[in-house]
Amino acid sequence: MDMHGRKILVVEDDFLQAQEIGNFFRTTGADVLGPALTLGDAMGHIHSADAAILDLDISGDAVFPVAEALARRDVPFVFYTGRRHDVPVPNALRHAEIFSKPVSVQDLGRAVDRLRAPDESAADSVEQCLPLLRAWSRLLLSDPASADRLVERTLLEAIRAVREGELPDGAQSRMDWLYRKCETVLVRDGTRLMH
Repeated sequence: MDMHGRKILVVEDDFLQAQEIGNFFRTTGADVLGPALTLGDAMGHIHSADAAILDLDISGDAVFPVAEALARRDVPFVFYTGRRHDVPVPNALRHAEIFSKPVSVQDLGRAVDRLRAPDESAADSVEQCLPLLRAWSRLLLSDPASADRLVERTLLEAIRAVREGELPDGAQSRMDWLYRKCETVLVRDGTRLMH
């Protein structure tokens, strides 16, 4: 995992955990902002961060003001917490992945490695990919209902692959990756898509 040049904000009020996370990201080549032990410290790093790891509860305060500030800047982040069910996440922030403590720093690292700010992949956004994938599926299958089932199974396959750590490589666009997934699903499930 190479994160050279990425600025990762770590917001964690437990000093030892903050140091462990920070040290891990430094070994990947990332520049660690913080670790921030308070919300005020974290807010001071908002404008420099490329991605962030946020403990949900910082000394009794919810980290949501920091998350909202990051979201306004399109900076991706993940939450992690020992109190997942005690701190309800606002609807506007539910897009972020949540890890329950204990979690390995390697798992956090993989999650952050998958994050991309929207401006890095604007030409490859989900909003743009989905209609293209649907059109591609309709070229492959003339029946609209079968084509939509192909899209659905392709997206499920893509979600599974991402959860297992498979992502498009640097030379491959997200759309090309999805086209290949679509073709794989068609070969594998072709006859079952017709029903």
